Amino acid sequence: MIAHSIMSSRSPVALARRLHLAGLPGLLWLALAFAGPARAETGLAAIRVPPGFTVELAAGPPLLRYPMLGGFDEQGRLYVCESAGGNDDEAGLLRKLPNFIRRIEDTDGDGRFDRGTVFADRMTFPEGALWHEGALYTTSPPYLWRLRDTDGDGIADQRDPIVGKFRSYGHAGDIHGPFLAPDGRLAFTDAPLGHEIRDATGRLVHKGTAARVFLCDGDGGHLESFCGGGTYNPIEVAFTPAGEMIGIMTWYNPDEARHDALVHFVLNGVYPRRVDAWINEFKQTGPLMPAITRYGTVAPSGIVRYRSDAFGPAFKDSFFVSYYNTHRVNRIVLARDGATFRADETPFFESSDPDFRACDVLEDADGSLLVIDTGGWFINGCPSAKIAKPEKLGAIYRVRKSDAPRPRDPRGLALDWKTPSPAELAGRLSDPRPAVADRAVAMLGRPNDPNRVALAALLAGPASETARLQAIWGLARHRTDAARERIRSGLSDASLDVRLAAARCAGMDRDGAATPQLLRWLDGGTPAERREAASALSRLARPEAVPALLGALVGASDRFLEHALIDALIGINAADSTAKGLVHPSAAVRRGALIALDQMAPDALPERAAGSLLEDPDPTVRQTAVSVIGKRPAWTQQAIGRVRAWLAAADLPAPELESLRRLLGAFWKQEAVRGLAQAALARPDLPTPLRRLILDVWAQAGPAPGLPNWRAELQSAVMSPDESLVRPALSLMRASPTNGWGDALARVALDPARTAGLRLGAAEGLADAAVPMPDAVHDFVVQQARPTSQSNPVVRLAAARILGRAAGTPAQWDARTAVASTASPIELPALLRAFEKASGEPLGLRLVAALRQSPGLDALSPDDLEKVVRPFDPRVRDAAAPLLQSLQTRAGAQAERLKSLGSTLSGGNPAAGREVFFGSKAGCAVCHRIAGFGGTLGPDLSSIGEVRTRRDLLEAIVYPSASFARGFEPIQVVRKNGEVEAGLLHQETEASVELTRADQTILGIPRGDIASMGIGSVSLMPQGLDGVIAPEELRSLLAFLAGLKGQSP
Repeated sequence: MIAHSIMSSRSPVALARRLHLAGLPGLLWLALAFAGPARAETGLAAIRVPPGFTVELAAGPPLLRYPMLGGFDEQGRLYVCESAGGNDDEAGLLRKLPNFIRRIEDTDGDGRFDRGTVFADRMTFPEGALWHEGALYTTSPPYLWRLRDTDGDGIADQRDPIVGKFRSYGHAGDIHGPFLAPDGRLAFTDAPLGHEIRDATGRLVHKGTAARVFLCDGDGGHLESFCGGGTYNPIEVAFTPAGEMIGIMTWYNPDEARHDALVHFVLNGVYPRRVDAWINEFKQTGPLMPAITRYGTVAPSGIVRYRSDAFGPAFKDSFFVSYYNTHRVNRIVLARDGATFRADETPFFESSDPDFRACDVLEDADGSLLVIDTGGWFINGCPSAKIAKPEKLGAIYRVRKSDAPRPRDPRGLALDWKTPSPAELAGRLSDPRPAVADRAVAMLGRPNDPNRVALAALLAGPASETARLQAIWGLARHRTDAARERIRSGLSDASLDVRLAAARCAGMDRDGAATPQLLRWLDGGTPAERREAASALSRLARPEAVPALLGALVGASDRFLEHALIDALIGINAADSTAKGLVHPSAAVRRGALIALDQMAPDALPERAAGSLLEDPDPTVRQTAVSVIGKRPAWTQQAIGRVRAWLAAADLPAPELESLRRLLGAFWKQEAVRGLAQAALARPDLPTPLRRLILDVWAQAGPAPGLPNWRAELQSAVMSPDESLVRPALSLMRASPTNGWGDALARVALDPARTAGLRLGAAEGLADAAVPMPDAVHDFVVQQARPTSQSNPVVRLAAARILGRAAGTPAQWDARTAVASTASPIELPALLRAFEKASGEPLGLRLVAALRQSPGLDALSPDDLEKVVRPFDPRVRDAAAPLLQSLQTRAGAQAERLKSLGSTLSGGNPAAGREVFFGSKAGCAVCHRIAGFGGTLGPDLSSIGEVRTRRDLLEAIVYPSASFARGFEPIQVVRKNGEVEAGLLHQETEASVELTRADQTILGIPRGDIASMGIGSVSLMPQGLDGVIAPEELRSLLAFLAGLKGQSP
């Protein structure tokens, strides 16, 4: 047997962590941690596990090539979701059906799989393997499938799509699972790509676009949306002994920076990120739900609760999570913290192989841990690799405790499973072998009286806590009145886990008779009991629970408890009794009742009562009232009095300023509210914060209606020395270019006392006109677009974008051609958009000559250049042919180009690399942030060294469009007039789409102006930066980035 064991203290990651914790400042601990030579190990030689553990190869080529995920059946056969090694989109997957599920076996019991067969071929992208009730369940878009082998030949001959359909982009950011909940239901997850689920009769069951966690029965029935939100990919879930759902997700984004996360999923919880179009699909109870642990871009990929005692008692009921980007598996110990959990997380399994991709982790029946490395094939939306490495094959590794005895018959295959009595099965619920207990509870879960009696006896007698828990889960599968009665007895059990499990089952099975006990918990239970009682009451929808729920809100500062209580009020939907909470002495109750009523039927919330809360003495209640009333445009009278009072204030505190902003924004279309704002702007003594707020709200709402009547107010604002007032005024002027703002815009653009960004904002307004901008303004923009050692990349890009959209005189076209000759990759693509509508042979030939000299030429694709020269005469196109040929050759020689830069993969000065990153030549910090410094358009790179090797980083710099990190896909919008806009999706509303452009500006596009919208093929990060900076600068930049490991788990 091949085995490898090594002390984890040799890991540079572990060493770096200890040095950091010891207090070494700045980058010193990073430099020390990485001072040694880089490893070149692969496979077993690269893997580190803690002392006392060994790792061995369980499966690899030729048995399998690109394993992704897996699950065992009752016989110990492993079903592996396997890729064919391609990176197809949704259409390609549906057309080719290239991927499959392989069944592998260990026929001689040595721990190494030695036989395999393809169990299910021709699948799109299988992303789960659960053996349940004699069938294999998997999610493979567009369905959740049930696969059966009815003739015993090892091949699934019956394929039933039981839930669907679900959209997919082909990059594993779609449906995952399923996972078996303790009560026998199936849990599976879905990303925010859109789903439309119909039953066998064609009746619509569920439709939406947000990310979700679903529950259903084994036949797809009783489908329930359990929770969801704006996360890009809720990946996998596992369950505590009490049945609480713990999950992993990417794009848990409560703020601007990307975070992945470990989360506690609760009934109807709504989780970040905040994308209104997705979040608004759910009933909301307040702030989005917090995470247990927030990570950087580690790409968690698999989670399992460890149930065996083979690793020792301390490991039992720990969770293991695999991380795709950081090549590791961590152990997580959860501890109760109020109504949720806190986590203690430590590395357990690490690989120094940069191409090791931990895709899943699972427990075998003997207590060993399997880690699946999928290999180097995947790049479709992958946040690590840019160029596929199909030559790097995957494998499955097994981790064992060195001194742990090998259990005999870990799956209990020698036991009688054909004719056991219920009493025999009940005895097996305490078996230390999890596979045996699971099989027994599945059989006892088949509803009949003997099984029920056997399970009930465990709850009534001196059985172990484990057996009592299993009895609850077995009875939950019966769904009969007699079973519900026995489950209710568990509400008084001595074990907290048993009580929580019983409450969960009472809610899931809508056992109204459990209501009295659940109500007692609200008053005197632990935080976890109160949360679970409220969740059950949400499902039970018993109106008599409302007073107790309102009372429980007093002092409910725990967000998970607060959510469960308010969610229960919403679920019960008893408006009249809930409304009594609006006058409760406790601010927490008033706020909770207001939130709940807002989420009920539109007429559930009394207008006058809600309006009175705008004057509430508690600021949190006032802010909630503003949000609630702001969603009801018809309630203008409730808003006017408060708006008038706030506008008259001499010094408005920050919370009230924010509340005023919300009210003005919500009611801006109402003439009476705009009249109050206009009258306030006319006051010379209006405080600047209020003046700025009104202009900001007006700019966000757009120029109509009433813009001509506000001319004096805009003219005054745009000439103000305070640039915070000028910016919104410029925005309004640019949005209405036909109103004769040219002189005002030109004055701002030519004012040397203004900042360059503000002057360019004014110039952009002039560029939107159909006539050339004044020469003096054009000269200023040209000057800002020229790259110099001191110029700001954001300013250069903004100037190039203006030149790229403006009309021009012959002299102005010549000036732009001169800029093209010196433009860097940052400016050139934006600048050349103007020439797509130009003509004339002399101009075209001068442009081609300029491009031959341009440092930014490599930023262009062959298609880009073809668009530029297409309008010109044949002679121009002939002159551009060699350039086009050169670009086509370079596009087809990616591997060779990377090979030629191989010398940059070692050495370098990290301090010098930092200067390159934050300098103006490369402009990295324009879009990327490190430790809070830099832009937010691209991924946060504070821990990029944990998730990418120097080779990965080189690929990303040289070929940024080869693949896109998940969530940073460029969006291309084609307007009805033919203009094309590109950027990252900032926000979608019913009225508009907002894109964040490469120069950090946000562009709002009314939906009525959009002809089409989709994912673009060109990254906002320009190609060709490697040709702008010197090889030694590139080497140092890579050294700097590789040393950033600030947010790894």
